[in-house]
Amino acid sequence: MCKKSVPTIKYFILSAFALFLIPGCASQKTNTGSPVYYQSVTAQNVRSPGTFVSDTVLMARVKSKFMSDDMVDDTGIHVKVRHGVVYLDGWVADTYQHRMARDLVRSIDGVARVVSRLQIANPGTVFINPDISPGIR
Repeated sequence: MCKKSVPTIKYFILSAFALFLIPGCASQKTNTGSPVYYQSVTAQNVRSPGTFVSDTVLMARVKSKFMSDDMVDDTGIHVKVRHGVVYLDGWVADTYQHRMARDLVRSIDGVARVVSRLQIANPGTVFINPDISPGIR
């Protein structure tokens, strides 16, 4: 009876080991070959506490800069900061607002890069300054 139970225990141990090994292999992400859409798992998920705090401080600076500026309507702009990179999402009224929002964020110390995914509600709007061109009214 003892000889029959030893192979059963070996098969049980091997099958239990395989159950833990197989899901670990399946969960690894592989590079799809496209450098544009591929991001490593660590770049997406893991931030140190220091990076998280500096990103939070940077987001507060960006939002306070938007609030203090009268030229940019920030009600439709959503700000996200990851590793010093500022992502701008949402809608702005025209190309001038789009440019001003990007320039304001770039002027803040600590911003590594600005990624603007802002949509323009009125892309054909042109502003004419009556002080510069007095003949147009």
